[in-house]
Amino acid sequence: MEGLQNIIESNGVTLSQKLKNYLRIFTYPPKGYEFGISQDGWVLIEESDILIVFWDSNNFIGLLKTLEIPHFTLKSIIDNKMQEYKINESYFDQVFPIKGMTITAFNMESDYWSNLSIEFLLTANILVEDLKIVFKSKISEKWVGQKLKHKMKKYIYLTSNGA
Repeated sequence: MEGLQNIIESNGVTLSQKLKNYLRIFTYPPKGYEFGISQDGWVLIEESDILIVFWDSNNFIGLLKTLEIPHFTLKSIIDNKMQEYKINESYFDQVFPIKGMTITAFNMESDYWSNLSIEFLLTANILVEDLKIVFKSKISEKWVGQKLKHKMKKYIYLTSNGA
C-alpha cells in the first residue's frame, strides 16, 4: 500500500496537502487499508480508493469493512496509536466511530455487519448507553437472528450493570 503521502492527484497536489492535519491511526496490510482522521473527518484508504466520512455524517457504510479486521488486533492497534498521540481513551469513538458504524449496521438491517459491530463492542468492552437503547428497539425485529439477539441481550445486560 502506498499510503496517503504518496497518492498524487492529477493536478499535482497530494491528498495529504488537501486533508488538513491528517493523522494515521492504523494500516492493515492484509486488507490493504489505511485508516486515519483529519480535520475534515475519518479517512479510509484502500489501494487507490479514498473515502472521507465527514464529521457531521450519519452514514458510516464505507467504514464498516474495517470491522472485518480481527477485533483484538483492531482494538489493540487503535489503543496503541491513541497512547502514542496521548489521546485520552474517552475519545475512542471520535478516533474510531464505532457507535455510528453500529447504528448504521443496525439501520441497514444487516445481520453480517450488525454481528461484526456488536462483536467488536463486546470484545473491546465498549459500553455505550445510546447503543443499549438502539438494541432494545431493534431486538424484536424479524431480521434479527438468534445469535445476534443473544449478543444484543448480553450488551444490554453489561451496559445496565456497568460491567
